[in-house]
Amino acid sequence: MQEKRRPAMIGIEREERAEGGALVRFTIDNAAKLNTLNRALMREILEAADQLAADPELRLVVVTGGGERAFIGGADLNEIAQLDRDTARDFISLVHACCDAFRRLPVPAIARIDGYTLGAGLELAAACDLRVASRRAVFG
Repeated sequence: MQEKRRPAMIGIEREERAEGGALVRFTIDNAAKLNTLNRALMREILEAADQLAADPELRLVVVTGGGERAFIGGADLNEIAQLDRDTARDFISLVHACCDAFRRLPVPAIARIDGYTLGAGLELAAACDLRVASRRAVFG
């Protein structure tokens, strides 16, 4: 039986800069669910961040959320509802690993915040080196 592959929820848009190096727009795209973080998405974030950290041409990462309603609306409540003590610890460890991945990038990471930034989304924004928020940003 073949495993059904779901579409990637991380968008990486690379822009080569005339002055040298590259800027990356890192989009967390789960817009139908306010870009909430689930385990699969967090694993994608970790994998993508590791690849970026190894890029010698990288100069800047701009992190944003897909759609127009949220940067990251927190953790996926459907997954949270199914957690027990052990799986909750694993889930929170993944959130912390994602935050650490942005802190460890060898270049500045800027959180481009528009819309809801809640719970784990606020943690991820705080892990970035700089946060730039629109007037529509809501924090909690």
